[in-house]
Amino acid sequence: MAAFGFTPASQQDVFSIETGQSSSKTVSVLSGEEARQFYENLTNDGIRQDGSRRANSKKDGREHHMRQRNRESSRRLRRRVQAAGAQQSSNDSVVQRGIRGESEDDQRRDRSTSERSAELKGLRLLRCAHEGDVSGIKELLSKGVDINFQDTFFWTAVMCASWSGQRTAVRLLLDHGAAWVGVVDTQGRDAKDLAQEAGHSEVLEELLNYGRSTQRETQSSSSSV
Repeated sequence: MAAFGFTPASQQDVFSIETGQSSSKTVSVLSGEEARQFYENLTNDGIRQDGSRRANSKKDGREHHMRQRNRESSRRLRRRVQAAGAQQSSNDSVVQRGIRGESEDDQRRDRSTSERSAELKGLRLLRCAHEGDVSGIKELLSKGVDINFQDTFFWTAVMCASWSGQRTAVRLLLDHGAAWVGVVDTQGRDAKDLAQEAGHSEVLEELLNYGRSTQRETQSSSSSV
């Protein structure tokens, strides 16, 4: 609070108040203490009003700042929600692609496994024919192995049996529908050529007799028709 200094009022420092229309004047003298109290009251009122204005200004500023913070928080929250939605959509897409990729990989693995299994069984059939393993040949044929399977040199089971002189195996394969006429390896040789090179006349005879008997059966069927 501001301090005020006063000097005693002199004869000239008086306040006069005129009342009514009377010609006589009533003079009221205001002492120094009363004047000091009067000005202090005015000053205090001014200080309180100024403080109230500053308080109101600060309050308005805080409320404005809080509104700005709330709006900014809402904007950040919306951005986070949008980003989370976009990330979830991206994750779902990645998961779906992963599932499709895994399914395709499983299918490729299944096909590869099936092809590899068929190749192994075919190679086993060629080995059984080469060794004359009749029971092994029957077992593989019962499992659906391709009787005309060819290896990398285009050799078939009949070729292997003919080259090694396995007449019984040759007969078994022919009876199960194995083809040898027109079926050649990478060097252009068929089962008959391989039997001749290896000197297996009985296998050659088996091939020729089977071919002639098949031809006679075909001609007989044609005549019947």
